Amino acid sequence: MSFSSQLKIELCTLWPSGVQKLAECYGLLMFARGFSFDNISILTENEEVSARYASFLRTIFDVSARVAQSGTRKDLNTVKVTGAADRAKIMHFFGYVKSGDSFIINKKYVDTTARISDFLRGAFLACGSITNPEKEYHLEFVLSSETQAKEIAELIKTANLKPRVTKRGNCHVVYFKESGQIEDILTFMGATTATLDIIDVKIYKDFRNLANRRANAEIANITKTVSAAAPQIEAAKKLRDKGVLTELSTELAEAVMLRLDNPELSLRDLAALTSDHVSRSGINHRLAKIMKIAEEL
Repeated sequence: MSFSSQLKIELCTLWPSGVQKLAECYGLLMFARGFSFDNISILTENEEVSARYASFLRTIFDVSARVAQSGTRKDLNTVKVTGAADRAKIMHFFGYVKSGDSFIINKKYVDTTARISDFLRGAFLACGSITNPEKEYHLEFVLSSETQAKEIAELIKTANLKPRVTKRGNCHVVYFKESGQIEDILTFMGATTATLDIIDVKIYKDFRNLANRRANAEIANITKTVSAAAPQIEAAKKLRDKGVLTELSTELAEAVMLRLDNPELSLRDLAALTSDHVSRSGINHRLAKIMKIAEEL
């Protein structure tokens, strides 16, 4: 099951009452497949959404709708108000007198923060989707007209959120790509479980990215150390193979053996192994002498 479907199932477990219930019903009806005197219907993959849509029609307007399934696997659910009188009853209830009015939101049902929250929840059930946060952060409302996109964007802004608006083909899209903004609008619509899921994913991603950065830094440091040690190792091998270690001072002979035995160590770590605990610059000086002697052989 997709993250988007899980989110809509969560939203369908919330049951507001009174005017707030009307606000969600209004958002769900208005942004579904059709909302006019000629067509009131929804087409959705989510059985929970279609059941909620039909329930609102029945309990609020005493209207029965035709419910059908379609698609190759019968995975699409259609709920449609078939009677012209029933459609007119619903449209008049929300204050519309002609079909063209249905593109304008009746502010009566979105005049408080709570009602806006419920209205947006209904709108998201009808035309919203969210990408799996493990892949990317993206939540959107897909609208059929520029007017609808502008109106829903303005409502979202009242919750101190900043949606983006774009056109995609014949559709208009109101969307978010920042994880924090997505968390905020989900919380605003009542989807606290989905919000926590996104926060968990973000924490995991941040931890994984931090671990990757540290691993890359360690690899880079090791590569740098090995590259710097290569000429020192070659010089030490030359001195050992030519049997001249006994001719070196105790400190230089020790440096030769330490470098041969510990090719991966940094100068600081190598210095810590010396018998006289020389400094980093001290061991570097000894290794430089070793390379110079090896060049002269």
